This record gives sequence, C-alpha cells and structure tokens, in this order.
Amino acid sequence: MSNIALPDFVEEGIKKICKRTEIPDEEVRRDYLALYNDDFVQKDEQFSTDKERHTYSLAVLHMRFISRPPAKEFTIVIIGYSGRRLARSSGNPSCTLFILIKGQNKIKRVVCRGPLADVYRSISLFCGYTVKLGEFKKGGDLIADARAVFSNPVRLKIDPSQLMLETVGVKRIKIKDASKFPSAQRTGQRKGSSYVDRADWRCVRGIIVREFRGTRDDETEYGCYTISDETVNGEPTVADDGSVIMPGFTLWTDPSHMIFGVEDQIDAFGTVRINRDGEAQMDAFLVLPVHVRGGSR
Repeated sequence: MSNIALPDFVEEGIKKICKRTEIPDEEVRRDYLALYNDDFVQKDEQFSTDKERHTYSLAVLHMRFISRPPAKEFTIVIIGYSGRRLARSSGNPSCTLFILIKGQNKIKRVVCRGPLADVYRSISLFCGYTVKLGEFKKGGDLIADARAVFSNPVRLKIDPSQLMLETVGVKRIKIKDASKFPSAQRTGQRKGSSYVDRADWRCVRGIIVREFRGTRDDETEYGCYTISDETVNGEPTVADDGSVIMPGFTLWTDPSHMIFGVEDQIDAFGTVRINRDGEAQMDAFLVLPVHVRGGSR
C-alpha cells in the first residue's frame, strides 16, 4: 500500500506541514503512510470508509509535526551527551546532547529523537557545528529532527576543562561534599512532581576504582564508574561472591564515555542527585582525563 494515490486533501495537508515545519516531503509522507497503514486504522471497525481513515491519519500527522517548534540555525559547541534511551510511553528512541550556543555560556539540552537517537556516536565534542534546531521557547530546551544535520565539525582552540570550569562556571566539588551540592530540581507537569535539571552540572575529580557495563530491560546499554578521592574514608565491604568492594562515588554514564581504566584519574561532569538510600550519585555526560595510563583505551 506504499504506492497508493493519496486524496487531494491529504496531499494539501502534507504540503502545509512541510512548509510550516521545513521538514522534507519524503519524511512527512513516510510517516503519513505508516499511520494510514497501521492495523488500527486499516482493520478497526470504527473506520467505515477510506475517507475516515485518511482524515484520522492526517489529523494525527498534523498533531505530531506541528507540535514540533520551528527550526532556526544555531552555531553550537557540543560539550557532552547521554546515550540512547527508549521513552516509557511510546518506546521511541532518543538521546540528549548538551551544547553551548555561540555567544552564550549556559548549558542547553538538545533532545534528538528517532533516526537521530544515535547521533552521539558520530559527533565530535568541543567542535563547532552550524545546525538547524527547534526551540520550544526562547531560551529553553532544543530539539533535533530531520532538519538537523550534524556535519562538517570545526576544530576549535578550546581547553575543555578551562571552558567548563571557568567560562561556563561548573562548580567543582569533593566527593564527601557531593550530597551538599545536588543539581537543581525542575517542577514536573504532574502536580507535586519534580525532576533533576540536567543542565545544572557539577565536576568531581577522582581515581577510577572499578567499572561496570550492563543492559537495561529495554536492551539499551549503560555504564558505571566508581571513583575515589582523598575525602573517601569508608571501609571496604565483601560482596556475596567474595569480591572486595572499595568505597567511592558512583558515576552513571553511557558506555561510550568509558575510555579510561582502573587507577586513571578523571574529571567527571554531570548532574548530582540523591538516590533513595540518601546517597549522592552523578549522571555523567562528559568525562575528561587528568592523569591516565597510556592515554584513552
């Protein structure tokens, strides 16, 4: 059914969406056909005619695309990222890039959905990009879709640590003080709910004690570092398997950030949160070497 002739009102609706969003006709048309060919639309008895099927599909398409903010061109530097995740409600993949916009020193989030969910694997950190992004509100979070092309990175004369700590002003903290400096909370859409502001970073320096990689229930991957510094005074414990667990500070991160090994010294940048046990942990979106053995792996 991919080559079906679409009614005139559908063709006109697709043209309007393309003009409004600057999204290529091919992408809009592909999503429309996926909607129209869905088993719910084709087989459910609520739809008695093809016109009803097309009308419903166009309405959903309009909602999906028009809800995307208009795109404009930004000159940015990518300073970090989170890995691929799947939305709990829809199962759609996404990742988040963290950027600085030219002329600004405030960390911004760019949500990358669908085909761009793996873009973090190919971008270059601390390089300049000129790219079209949607902006939800002036000064707010950004979104990358088919209009965003991350190509032709420009190498910049930047000292990453100096940029993050001095220019951006990320606060450096000791591990023992992490619980005193959690990242800010944002108010959620549901009454009484809140979540960590992922643009409110801290920096923690430490020696890598151990590392671990795993897979979530949705088959996306995660990584974990435990780091220690001179302020960690806890006693080692013994796990059920007999292994000795050294005390330290937990960094949750994407495995692609884990290019350093045990006894390497790193600076980790990201958000600090307090878990259910009252322990401070970090979601690290950038890991920089301080003193490492043989460079990165």
